[in-house]
Amino acid sequence: VRLICSPLGPDIEPGTDIGDALKMLELEDSPSRVIGNGGTAVGIVWYQDLVEHGELDGGAYECLEPSHFLSADTNILNTISYFSKKKDYFYILDENKVIGILYYHDIFQPLGRLALLALALEIEQLALVLCSMLHLRDQCWGALTENRQSKAQKLYKLRSRHPSKEIKVKVESIKGLIECTSFCDKKTMILKNDLVEWNVQDNVDYLGQRPMEITTSKCFSEIFQKLEKIRDRCAHTGFKNELSEKYPPEVLGKLIELTKDLKKKLAKAIEYNLPKEGDALLNTLR
Repeated sequence: VRLICSPLGPDIEPGTDIGDALKMLELEDSPSRVIGNGGTAVGIVWYQDLVEHGELDGGAYECLEPSHFLSADTNILNTISYFSKKKDYFYILDENKVIGILYYHDIFQPLGRLALLALALEIEQLALVLCSMLHLRDQCWGALTENRQSKAQKLYKLRSRHPSKEIKVKVESIKGLIECTSFCDKKTMILKNDLVEWNVQDNVDYLGQRPMEITTSKCFSEIFQKLEKIRDRCAHTGFKNELSEKYPPEVLGKLIELTKDLKKKLAKAIEYNLPKEGDALLNTLR
């Protein structure tokens, strides 16, 4: 988070004139460190607190508590869950120095969006590996509607510069076709073929529904749909405010938690199918 936190205003010493301190804070639009003896920070002062208190002393600035801090090396995705505990901001601590302040909307700066984008891409890549396994690819391709197959075929032709005539779907070309499917297509292939085990009860809080209203497919689809939307928005620069408003920390934090769980389940499904993949390959070679 050291790379996405907002900078603090200029340091202020306790003896600084109140007028000068207010000007510094107003111009920077950020809180400042109050520096005591030895050059160490004794607190953080905000413009509004200084206005209300009228002088720069211990009552005007916020004393620093352990719960106010995040290490500068904290993982961006893990940070989102900390915001879900009703925190408005954290001070970023690099070794023993406060170097900045982190607001939730800072998460959606380009580097933070890359972290979210990478998580979605990991899920899609794992889903692709699973669906394109030699012994599964026929049934996975067959799980798609003609319309979705047609879209993948058009993209396949563009990528492979295949003649415009209709593609004859053979074993060797199905893998290429599956690689041309969309994020939601991979979800469909996995669901219709029951390739991943999913614990429905884990998703009750996230979906906000009663257990009897929840199905495995609905939980799985919900995660894929939200990931796809976040992936698309993170790839464009104009959605920063929309992302922070549409995905508050308690929602995004839970989604990331479930996505990490899904990542493990996809990896487990791939590992489970590896022996069958080997057998299918041997049969092909024979």
